[in-house]
Amino acid sequence: MKILICFILLLTMSFSLLAQEYDVTISFNPNEQFYNVLRVASFDTQAPQNQPTFFRVSAVVNNPVSQPDLHYSLKMDSVYLIDPGTRARFKGDLSAGTHPNFFTNRDVFAEGGSDLFEAIDPISVSQILDNVPHLRDVILNTGLFPDGRYIFTAQFFNRNTSDPVSNEAEFRFTVRNPGGIFLISPGVALGGRIPQVSSMPLNFIWSSNLARGTDNPFLLTVKEFDDPYLLSSDFIETEGQVVAEEIIEGSNFFSEYLPLKEGRYYAWQVTSFLHDPTVSTPPVIKSPFYVFQYSTDAEYDNKAAIEAIRLYLLSLNIQWITELLNQGFDPSGILNYDGSVLSGPGAEALINQLKNRQVIETRRVD
Repeated sequence: MKILICFILLLTMSFSLLAQEYDVTISFNPNEQFYNVLRVASFDTQAPQNQPTFFRVSAVVNNPVSQPDLHYSLKMDSVYLIDPGTRARFKGDLSAGTHPNFFTNRDVFAEGGSDLFEAIDPISVSQILDNVPHLRDVILNTGLFPDGRYIFTAQFFNRNTSDPVSNEAEFRFTVRNPGGIFLISPGVALGGRIPQVSSMPLNFIWSSNLARGTDNPFLLTVKEFDDPYLLSSDFIETEGQVVAEEIIEGSNFFSEYLPLKEGRYYAWQVTSFLHDPTVSTPPVIKSPFYVFQYSTDAEYDNKAAIEAIRLYLLSLNIQWITELLNQGFDPSGILNYDGSVLSGPGAEALINQLKNRQVIETRRVD
């Protein structure tokens, strides 16, 4: 029995030691963000009060620490913009207890230091840009940070012994600059010959790099018009009856049986918000309008093009494509090729041209 009690005490002490491994536990809030626009001016280290609040750090102090050094770094993909071990010294002592919203990026990204930290290793925007010479000109010309995955790390160390006194916490953010929203099908841009569309369900397809699920959804709007003369830049924004407004998360495709009427004209547009930490009201990015006429007596039936594309995809003998087709996924019958959108006989003709060409499979990992 004594042996069992001793074992339990030792086990309890072991867990206590593990729980007290660090004197301070820090965490970021939020610990992850997504931006479409990240301006170089947002990292104004000479006037940190002008910076947006990217993050707040909270701390739980288990044991008081005197003037610890904060070591931090900032990495873009595999390149360090701020070198590991860059230091800022906390000016006071960390007293025991919980410290919510302990400090923000404004306290750390400051050349002259802040009320909380002394800048032992001052940083500047020019220093950050010097670490990415292959992108320096692009960043300076656009004023924006490039697309990528960024990681900011922070950890407290004892200034005398250089031993860590806190865990290492991370703030991750992704930058994806807007490339626009480009409609593919159905219909054509304003000013062209208005095509007839008969398929149901109707498949709306567009191209964009902005899809981000619930963080950055698309809004698809479909409007109905009686008169084709209203399908002009002067009227299309304000006229017409809205027959559908759909929020699409994480996809550039929408398929649905919409209550379209024979012989009526329709215009559709896709919009999305841009995430910019410097503004309180997110700006909106819009596609142009595409227009079409709905008619069950359309000029062609796209089923032949769908079957031609399906057979061509099967002939490639690419396992994952074959598996999708066998699971019931069918092509839309619409091809986007060299800036042109083809369907019906045009899509079939293109497939016949591609049959004798070599196909190389490429995959993009985001």
